[in-house]
Amino acid sequence: MNYYKNILLKLPLPKLLFLLSFSLILHFSGFSRAKIEGTIIDGTTKKPIVGASISISPGNKGTKTDENGKYSITLPFGEYFLTASAVGYYKKTRLVKLADDVVLDLELAEEIKDFDEVIVKGRREDA
Repeated sequence: MNYYKNILLKLPLPKLLFLLSFSLILHFSGFSRAKIEGTIIDGTTKKPIVGASISISPGNKGTKTDENGKYSITLPFGEYFLTASAVGYYKKTRLVKLADDVVLDLELAEEIKDFDEVIVKGRREDA
């Protein structure tokens, strides 16, 4: 520790200010990043949902779950809305305050839709 202290004390003031400014810029300009990861499962069966979409806003970033229902995305520190969706399920949105790595597991509820009766009529035409 004393070694670095001696080096810093020997630097001219303009160089020292430059190094301090540069390190602050790096810290606050998005180089501070964290990972959101988790698993998306069916709320009824508790089985993983393969290919569920994960979207992040703001930022228009996203990913999909793997064969185990797992996802991972790395973002700069900040607040984001994470939305998980899959065909046949209601989508779910959560606010994530990202200042460190976060594990966010979500259960999606099955979306049941009632459709009107469909009548299919056909006729055969001879060629």
